Amino acid sequence: MRPKGSAEALEMRRMIGCRLLLEGKGVREVSRLIGVSPSSVSRWKQRLKQGGLDALRAKPHPGRSP
Repeated sequence: MRPKGSAEALEMRRMIGCRLLLEGKGVREVSRLIGVSPSSVSRWKQRLKQGGLDALRAKPHPGRSP
């Protein structure tokens, strides 16, 4: 199921979540504060560890713009 919101809004949610993780908050606490599943926050944490903040940016969608 795709999360609700624009690509920019979803990217901002990921950035805020990762900032909270970097401040020392736990995965469950971040998921509760932002309103996403703990597995999403864990996935963000892995991406952050592997590729930094650039790994959390929204990827362009292939195809023609509507």
